[in-house]
Amino acid sequence: MNQLQDLGSSETTRAACSKKRKNRKTFKSKTDFQDWLAGLIDGDGNFLVSKQGYTSCEITVGEDEKDLLYRVKQKLGGSVTLRTGIAAYRWRLHNKKGMLFLVSLVKNRLRLLIRQEQLEKVINAPSLYTKGDTILSDPNINKHGPMIKGVTERFVKLNHTEYANSVTKKAVSSFLKSRTNNYWFAGFFDAEGYFNVNRANLQCTITLSQKKAEILHLIQKEMGGAVHYDKSWQGYLYSASSKLDLEKWFSYFSLCPLKCSKKVILLNRFKRVILFKSRRYHWKTSPLKYQQRFRRLLENV
Repeated sequence: MNQLQDLGSSETTRAACSKKRKNRKTFKSKTDFQDWLAGLIDGDGNFLVSKQGYTSCEITVGEDEKDLLYRVKQKLGGSVTLRTGIAAYRWRLHNKKGMLFLVSLVKNRLRLLIRQEQLEKVINAPSLYTKGDTILSDPNINKHGPMIKGVTERFVKLNHTEYANSVTKKAVSSFLKSRTNNYWFAGFFDAEGYFNVNRANLQCTITLSQKKAEILHLIQKEMGGAVHYDKSWQGYLYSASSKLDLEKWFSYFSLCPLKCSKKVILLNRFKRVILFKSRRYHWKTSPLKYQQRFRRLLENV
């Protein structure tokens, strides 16, 4: 079933939404949490070694995304504090036992080179290593699995038009479940992803930004879209706006739900904008109540 057809108001839809809310709160396996955590750290985290050689890990997010940090704290301990002078919260872990456990969780799952280099410095810090800490002697400490691969495409008939659609949930599952790092995308998107609607032409776009382009090109290879340089901030922007590419993301999010409450709300509104556009609620010939619903929705995306 097309992802946008899941936005009705029937009892079936309400039951499905209840199930989705439960899925957003939990992970099906420990490895799912590990992959998600690695993606979150790749996006908004840092591994640090002080001048005295003490190690720590920090994740900083906007104040309306702090639920992510409390999720991490629940699993790993550490502290969550409001940053002074900015509208942001920071999770910080620095005790040795916690850091050893964190390293064991993400050691093979980080994708960004800078984060892998930071982790290597943490592993080599004398304050962290003692005899018997076997997780630090793993020769594959910074090797990571392949990006999600194999998103094939097909076209399905919808309202007598050819609608570009990614593979169905069942088909997507066949290759996602064979990959060890399938939740990395969700964690990275919780940190770095955005849903944008252009008010002028109503183009709907999923975006990710990074200072370096390598990871964005890998995401482009798997999920479609495009990568371009933005000289206004001297960084790179990934964007996906075609029906085909958006459906790939929607199919992925149905299997690996986002965990940030704010992003989940925005995703649902984003999908509803696309649905309302397909129903032509924005047309002047559409009934006034539908035009008003569409305008109210746009104000909150």
